[in-house]
Amino acid sequence: MSWRDLERRAAALDRLATRERTAGNLAEEATLRRRLLVDLDEVGVLDAVVEPPAGLPVVAGYHRAASRLGHYLRSVERARFNPDAAPTYLLGAPVSVDWFRIPSPTPGHLSDLEWLAYLENVLTSADPSGDRGEIFVHIGDGWWTLHWRTDDGVHPAVVSAGTGEAEVATGA
Repeated sequence: MSWRDLERRAAALDRLATRERTAGNLAEEATLRRRLLVDLDEVGVLDAVVEPPAGLPVVAGYHRAASRLGHYLRSVERARFNPDAAPTYLLGAPVSVDWFRIPSPTPGHLSDLEWLAYLENVLTSADPSGDRGEIFVHIGDGWWTLHWRTDDGVHPAVVSAGTGEAEVATGA
């Protein structure tokens, strides 16, 4: 597996996420996402140990997002909203690396990390089943939609959140 192959596969996955949301398309995306994440992990991109070569913008985006996810998993905000959360590795974490690759809006009264920690708490408290779904969240004077999926095929992870007016296209 070459760096260029990883870049090609990562870019292809992003394009696939823009297709019609049919069961078959979602299943294909899930399979390709799992394989890509495992391969990115094997070369050290998700550990933020290995910096991808220049000229690979999508893989570099995964690297930056993985670094930010690692920071979040060790953050005081996460500990405050999820005091029983154990340290976790990025693959299988309760937050998708895509949360940091494709930004979601945040309620004005919370910081970005507080909002994510709150959403993680909502997701883990709900104990969802299946491979993807939505949870409606009431906060302040509005309703939000938390989109989740199992990037690793097993563990639910927060992917995105949005208000009814401004949903983010994430493949959730």
